[in-house]
Amino acid sequence: IFPHYTSLILIYLLTSDLSPLPCQVILVSSSINERDQLLFISTDEGSSFQRQPLSFTAETLLFHPKEEDKVLAYCKEGKLYVSMDLGRKWTLMQERVTKGRIFW
Repeated sequence: IFPHYTSLILIYLLTSDLSPLPCQVILVSSSINERDQLLFISTDEGSSFQRQPLSFTAETLLFHPKEEDKVLAYCKEGKLYVSMDLGRKWTLMQERVTKGRIFW
C-alpha cells in the first residue's frame, strides 16, 4: 500500500462504541524524507486511503474519546496540533508541550 516511503511512523485505529465494526478509521503517518510528511486516512477499515500532506512530523496521534473527527498530533519539536476534521486540516494548538502530558 505504501511502497515508496522511507518509514511508516504511526498506525492508529479508532473504534466506535456505536459501531459493530472492529476498526472504522485508520491513520498512518509516513515520511518520504524529513521534508515531505504525509498522513494516510482511511474511513473504510483500510480498503482505501486518502493522502494528506503534513507540515510537521507527527510522533504521536491521539483520537478524541467521543468525537471521532478530532485528533491531536504531537511532533518532535514539542508542538501540539489539533485537527477537527480527521487530519485534513491542522492548527497549531500549543508549543513547548511535554510528550507524556497530552490528553483530551
